[in-house]
Amino acid sequence: MVLSYALFFLFSKLHKFENKSIKASVLEFYSDDDIHEAKETLVNTANTLSDKLTTKVRDRHDSKGRICRELDDIFTIINDLDEKLILGKLPLFVLDSPEKCHLIN
Repeated sequence: MVLSYALFFLFSKLHKFENKSIKASVLEFYSDDDIHEAKETLVNTANTLSDKLTTKVRDRHDSKGRICRELDDIFTIINDLDEKLILGKLPLFVLDSPEKCHLIN
């Protein structure tokens, strides 16, 4: 299990809602730091499952639209892992405080 509020939320909604809706909710509820941390956590975890991600994931520096691109990177990694049939091998992303999780029905 890995503690990550944003990834917990994202994976709990994946394949239940359109990616556009999930992205909008993540951007609205989670801070830039939360999203950046989620991307780093996912990259590190994905690298333990796969020798090389198909898609090059860059480190985004402070610039206009950085967080939207980082969130896009998260979805790119998820798609890459799904195509390699190893998405289900990711650890369970959990939270330790329900107040940190934005819930949409």
